[in-house]
Amino acid sequence: MYEKISKFINIEEYIANFEFDLNKDEKQKIFWKNQMLILIEKFSKQIRSYKEDEPDETKEDRIVKFQNEYLAQVNILMKSQDFLSVRQLLMLNERLLNKYGFFDVWRLQKLEENTKALSLLGARLEKVDNISDNRKRWENLFCGLLASNIFDSGSSAVQDILSNNINFGFHDALDKIQRRPWLIDNFDEFFDTIEKRPFKCIAFFCDNSGIDFVLGVLPLTVEFLKMNTKVILIGNSSPSLNDITYNELKDVVQQACESSDIIRKSYENKCLILGENGNHGCCLNFMDIDENVLDTMISMEVDLIVIEGVGRSIHTNFNAKFKCQSLKLAVIKNKFLAECLGGVLFDAICKYE
Repeated sequence: MYEKISKFINIEEYIANFEFDLNKDEKQKIFWKNQMLILIEKFSKQIRSYKEDEPDETKEDRIVKFQNEYLAQVNILMKSQDFLSVRQLLMLNERLLNKYGFFDVWRLQKLEENTKALSLLGARLEKVDNISDNRKRWENLFCGLLASNIFDSGSSAVQDILSNNINFGFHDALDKIQRRPWLIDNFDEFFDTIEKRPFKCIAFFCDNSGIDFVLGVLPLTVEFLKMNTKVILIGNSSPSLNDITYNELKDVVQQACESSDIIRKSYENKCLILGENGNHGCCLNFMDIDENVLDTMISMEVDLIVIEGVGRSIHTNFNAKFKCQSLKLAVIKNKFLAECLGGVLFDAICKYE
């Protein structure tokens, strides 16, 4: 297994953490502790509102136990002298949710959002096709993906926007994100690279369901497929917030075939492959990558890894160096994280190496 992973990363050097220790920075520690309080309250609210559950007299009791154990564990972690990362706090949340029997409380919301976004996919693809200038078309696709990445159920800033405007959609998000140049903006270097030589195969580690995947990831995927680049779309192995899972990927891509002949033909011809990442939260640790995906990445000669979303591309892989080319894309939906990177809320990251 390690031999396969080492095709893409230097195992001795790889660390799945953004390089700051919460236990050595009191200001960050307080901020992230408060963020985790907001997060577990959000999960608890979602669990209570989830309508698919069978009547369960123990549900409220389990919610309280989940909250209490999470807070107790966080307090222990923050009183220790050990290195503490945001990834550890997020993974603790996932672990305890599963312990108390809460596995996919965003399932119905994701299903509804996927259906709505799929109804808009054809128009989005047509609009992109009508951009004749190649550089402007790719820039529009990158802007579209970054704007779509705003739709994240894990972000308090985003949830505040959505609660104040229930009709907030894709075009509103385009107006919300930072204009170029982005906080980290390597788009021109990336475009110059693909102008000279298309990639053989891309491993694309996806983030959220709904608008993010359907109107952000899929149009960019189509553009790669047009260049005869093969694409592996990779979702979560298990549910986390509104992140798209492998099983949901299959359903959505099959439905997207009705809106795009390129998606349909590529899916039928195995130029568009789907996989699961082996991870169980909103972060991405390459040391835990699914072996079947690794086999596919190796056999299809992946020469570009694309990582989308704050949890995957910043909290866990911002400083990761890959043996092939990489592209990290995200919109920062957390004020403190933005400040750590020298930006502000809703600044965009397009890091190409």
